[in-house]
Amino acid sequence: SEAMSQSDHHICFLSETKKYRFGENEDSVTFYPALCGSKHSDKNNLDWIKQTMQDDAEFHVGIAHGAIEGLSQDSENRYFRMTMGELESLPMDIWLIGHTHVPFPDSLDAEKETFGFKVFNAGTPEQLDLSNNTSGQCFVISLDKKDGRTMVGARKFDSGAVRYADLIVQTGNRSLEEALESELKDVQGNTVVRLRISGTVSESDYRDRLQIYDRLRKRFLDLEIVEDGLSERISKEKIRAEFPEISFAAKFLERLDDPAEIQQAYQLIRKHQESEDGR
Repeated sequence: SEAMSQSDHHICFLSETKKYRFGENEDSVTFYPALCGSKHSDKNNLDWIKQTMQDDAEFHVGIAHGAIEGLSQDSENRYFRMTMGELESLPMDIWLIGHTHVPFPDSLDAEKETFGFKVFNAGTPEQLDLSNNTSGQCFVISLDKKDGRTMVGARKFDSGAVRYADLIVQTGNRSLEEALESELKDVQGNTVVRLRISGTVSESDYRDRLQIYDRLRKRFLDLEIVEDGLSERISKEKIRAEFPEISFAAKFLERLDDPAEIQQAYQLIRKHQESEDGR
């Protein structure tokens, strides 16, 4: 913090392709930013760092934004692609990388420091959406000198305050509420939830499902329901209550075994009856 005391709000924007040095003697550190001057490029911006001489700072930190081969998706080579070997061969003590929303390394412990890594890509400090499966992380990194060798220690810190969960719910023989509660029992309240529900449920569950969803919705930040695969379970009792036992409809429905087929046939028959009654 003392080294940054001359900067506005203790923040310094690394906005130029040059070395930025902070501190003196054993507390000194120099940053080498590989700036991106455009949104896309088939070439990274590490060349100026490869061609420059290090100063006598105690620690040297490279910063770059772009895809890392083997870690990032960049099939068209549009995002300043770098290779791990390229980064590790440069005389930096550590590299801090941005762009890819996947943490690397992904094996860091939250309680103790891990040593042996030089390249760090924290990913994203907050989970962004349902398709992003990280929890939101940052890295706490320490640099120290031991027998003239730089020791890099790092631990992860879960910084994300919002979680996203995309859950598939199969009702099976359970009630709708039982099936939902089973899938949601370990989901925290700070979560945006999407439930994809399929299967069949009783007539009362199907009729009251919106009220069941509303009760659940109060427990989470947001709840999205996708119920295209959910249908009412048509029982023999319901068939016999609505259709004469000797009718074609009753006989046809009772011969079907698959709940989804019964539901579809039942809806078609009811729709046909309603159209007949409307004439």
